[in-house]
Amino acid sequence: MLSMCFLALRDRSRDQLGDRPAASDLEGRIDGLPLSQREEQVVRQLLEGHSRALLAQELYISDETAKKHIESIYRKLNVSSRVELLRLVVGD
Repeated sequence: MLSMCFLALRDRSRDQLGDRPAASDLEGRIDGLPLSQREEQVVRQLLEGHSRALLAQELYISDETAKKHIESIYRKLNVSSRVELLRLVVGD
């Protein structure tokens, strides 16, 4: 359910920008963030609406490691939720 809400918010945010950002544009925005390569992979998974458990499975890491990556991303980007992360990357 949360994933569906997250994806809907992502799509609405893109629609508000007029044209939806191209995948390469989003990749450029993610690449421009002050994150490690692994953290960038985590951000991509989060933006797809994946749960922490699915993210961990997809990246072959433990749930606890996924949690630490997410905490580090939030701290580095000064955000406190997936919604804030989405707004930062996609734009508001």
